[in-house]
Amino acid sequence: MILFIVGGGNLKRLAISFLINLELLLWLEFVFQLAIFDSFEKSTVLSILIFTILIALIITTLTNVFSEKVNKIITYVFYSILIVLYGVQLVFKNFFNTFFSFSLLKISDQAFDFADQIFKLIWANLGYIVLFAIPLILLIIFRKKLNLNNNGNRITTLIIGIILILLNCLVFILFLNSQKDIYLSPYSLYYEVNENELNVQKLGVINSYYLDIKRLIFGFDEKVKTEVPQETEENPIINYQYNITDIDIESLKGVLDVDTYNYIASNPGTRQNNYTGLFKGKNLIYIVAESFSEIAIDPQLTPTLYKLTNSGFVFNNFYTPNYLSTIGGEFQALTGLIPNKATLSTWRNGNNYFPYGLSTIFKNEGYATYAYHDHSGYFQDRNKYLKALGFDNFKACKMGLNIDCDKWPESDVEMIEATFDEYMSNEQPFMTYYMTVSGHLNYNWYNSMAGKNKD
Repeated sequence: MILFIVGGGNLKRLAISFLINLELLLWLEFVFQLAIFDSFEKSTVLSILIFTILIALIITTLTNVFSEKVNKIITYVFYSILIVLYGVQLVFKNFFNTFFSFSLLKISDQAFDFADQIFKLIWANLGYIVLFAIPLILLIIFRKKLNLNNNGNRITTLIIGIILILLNCLVFILFLNSQKDIYLSPYSLYYEVNENELNVQKLGVINSYYLDIKRLIFGFDEKVKTEVPQETEENPIINYQYNITDIDIESLKGVLDVDTYNYIASNPGTRQNNYTGLFKGKNLIYIVAESFSEIAIDPQLTPTLYKLTNSGFVFNNFYTPNYLSTIGGEFQALTGLIPNKATLSTWRNGNNYFPYGLSTIFKNEGYATYAYHDHSGYFQDRNKYLKALGFDNFKACKMGLNIDCDKWPESDVEMIEATFDEYMSNEQPFMTYYMTVSGHLNYNWYNSMAGKNKD
């Protein structure tokens, strides 16, 4: 039917245009997947292929309904934008160890503070960026052979293009539904879970941008899968009590969504164990070490770090997800929760309520709480959210912390020396939190801490 409507020659030209676009788009995705990931699932390949066919049909249709000049301009602009989009994801992933999302613009001040490092990273990944540019380069080189002159009926071409696009959408929907019962499948990522990392990996870069923009504009309610963990009897000889809160569960009915309410209401709580109460009344100094690496642990060069790492409680199987650099890690360290983009952007304003935040728990036990940071307290609104989390005594550079703040990075040693007596002289039990900065980039001898300890 298409052959009769469009005409043999025009159909052949459109088919060639479609295949060219499909091959160039698959090239971009292949290069990106090769640069970032080291494995592919069958469902990943299929979802990326089907969606790429859809994008190829769209760009083929758009570049065949105008004049030849306009069609070429649209083609060049489209592939230029793709170079930027793929390049942004590559560089962002290598710098922050997470993929870019437009919702991250709300907490993007950290990126601008290290713009010089980002430019260096762009230079380091220039080879991949050049590979991303190959489709555009080929299109420009062979522009005379790129036949975008539609001699047929443009309205007919548009109608056929729309029909093919709708058919492909149907195929994509059928594919998604074939994965309906698999958690974190393409179906799950489309309709149930908002996880940008997996969107990029399993659905492709262009598809992930589409979902990101759609959810930013229209919002997205995740379907939370809740399952009460089954209790295991680790020590059946001793009958330990349960950890039970005084929260009125019934009062939460109608406030929480049904799944969350049922999860809380049906959860019997965890049992206490032989560690319960072991550290009651003891002081705590809690250190979140910026960019800390085990290569800094040496029995001769860093004996205190060596003792801290190899004595007491050693968690050989400890794991925490890495999310958006320092601010994500700090959120996890102080709340015990996994962050997401929406959480972090609202957390920073200091208006959230965290009854089980680390400092709040200690305050409720009569502890004095202290927090220190040897960089700007205004950076990422740390002055707001630390106080909201229950740290009554907060000091940072030029916010009561008397150290040399005119170098980068500042000294953790100076911070501890300037603050140690403050909480040690208090007769109350104390909980002290240090957010360090000495381990921060840039990683060269111009780094004040690296230069100081070069020998």
